[in-house]
Amino acid sequence: MSPLCHRRALASLGTSACLCLAAVLFSACAGPEASSSEGPGDSPADEPPASSAPCAEMTSGQRADPSVSFELSDSQAVADWAMPDDVSVTVSAEQTGGRLDIIAVLRNDADEPRQVNYLTGGVMGRATNPFNVTLPLELRQVPPETPAGPEVYPRPMQATLPAHTSIRFVRPFCLSAYEVESGQAVAVPWSFEVWDGPRTGTVNTTIR
Repeated sequence: MSPLCHRRALASLGTSACLCLAAVLFSACAGPEASSSEGPGDSPADEPPASSAPCAEMTSGQRADPSVSFELSDSQAVADWAMPDDVSVTVSAEQTGGRLDIIAVLRNDADEPRQVNYLTGGVMGRATNPFNVTLPLELRQVPPETPAGPEVYPRPMQATLPAHTSIRFVRPFCLSAYEVESGQAVAVPWSFEVWDGPRTGTVNTTIR
C-alpha cells in the first residue's frame, strides 16, 4: 500500500478500526521478535508433564561421603574377609513422579574405620553390582528387558569407610515402562553383593 492510500484508508476508518489496523501493521513490520505469542513447540503446556520428567534424569550409581576411599582388590587377598558386625546395609524406596528409586545405604556405625569388600562386574548393561534390584514379576516390563552384553568377571571393590560414614546406592525404575496401577502395593526384592556372601531382603512400597 502506498503512503497516500495508507493515509486515505486510515482517514476513512473509525478510531477503533484505525487502532486495529495500526496494530496489525506494527506486528508485520516488527517481525517475530515483537510477538509475545509462543508457537506450539515453545509453549510451557507442551513440555513433558512433571510425572515423566524425573525419568529423563534416571541414573544408576552411588554417592559416598567425601572421606570414603575405594580401591580394586584381589579376590585371593580378601578370601577370608568377613563383613564387620558394625557395618550395616539398609534399603528404602522413594517415588518421584513416575520414577521409583530403590536406595541402599552402606553405613559404618563404628567409631573407627572399617573396610568393606563388595562385588563388581556382572552382565554388562544389566548388572548393577553390588546393589541389585528386580521389580516383582507382577510388574511386567513393556517390552521385556534383555541382556545388553557379555558378563564381566567380578572383582572385589574395597571401600574404606571412616567412622560414621556411608555410601548411597540408587537403582531407578521408570514406572511408565511397567504395567502398574496407582495404589498397588509391591514387595521389591534386593541383594547387596558383599564379598563374603550377599545380603538379601525386600522393601515394601505403594505405587502412587
